[in-house]
Amino acid sequence: MALIAQQLQLVGAVNIGPVDLHLATGQWLLLAGGNGSGKSLLSQALAGWVPQLTPMSSYGQLHWHDEDLLAPQTPPLKVQLVQASPQWSGCVYTVADEIGFGPDNLNLSVTEVEQRIETMLQLTGSSHLAARHPATLSGGEAQRVGLACALAMQPDLLILDQAFSRLTPLAHQQLLQQLKQYSQQHQLTVVLAETTLQPSVEWIDQALVLNGGTVAGYGSPQSQLPLMLQQLLCSDAWQALAANIATDESSDSKGLPLTDRQLLQWFKEHPDATT
Repeated sequence: MALIAQQLQLVGAVNIGPVDLHLATGQWLLLAGGNGSGKSLLSQALAGWVPQLTPMSSYGQLHWHDEDLLAPQTPPLKVQLVQASPQWSGCVYTVADEIGFGPDNLNLSVTEVEQRIETMLQLTGSSHLAARHPATLSGGEAQRVGLACALAMQPDLLILDQAFSRLTPLAHQQLLQQLKQYSQQHQLTVVLAETTLQPSVEWIDQALVLNGGTVAGYGSPQSQLPLMLQQLLCSDAWQALAANIATDESSDSKGLPLTDRQLLQWFKEHPDATT
């Protein structure tokens, strides 16, 4: 396993845990929960920010491969955290240079840096923003560029804390699809922290549901879907599914839908379900 948490507890303004999880290289994990559930603080711990950047006491174990993510050291560059409001370096004047800022500080060749910039501009649909000043970007544009900056560092573990919250649903879905392809090609492990069910749930391998800092559930997306429907924001159609499975004790979680198309098919196969 690549990412392992054993009896992880974080103690501060909000207490989190204990958390146990095992995530293999290339897998995707959803940290699901409402506002104040603790998913952002847990994301920061997974990024190696505790206690250096996020002052909290920690107990238990948290490892990324052989690296102790709770050790008092500089967060590892191979782990990148992207938050809802990206922070810029303040040292450059164009989006292209912002994306190249991190790689350039790794003493890479000019050719390598330029190649990373171009690749990530294309991957995130940001090529048209290359000459813009980062401070002039809209919320959605900034989130695209924030992702590009993180990916330009070629991380092994990418943590996205509501990193696409300002994009349209279609743009969010398209970006996740692009990222999934990149993840499969480069064995990139991804953690998504979200307050909404869609569109993230269809792309994940595991879900960890948080409620007030406590782990309410952990397992496959299908097994955790009933709980996620209670905890996360979702459309009326998904709320209708939640109401139906809540009253059907014989419902098998393995057959539950994870996409809008599958949801429509589920209702067709269950004509007696209420909508």
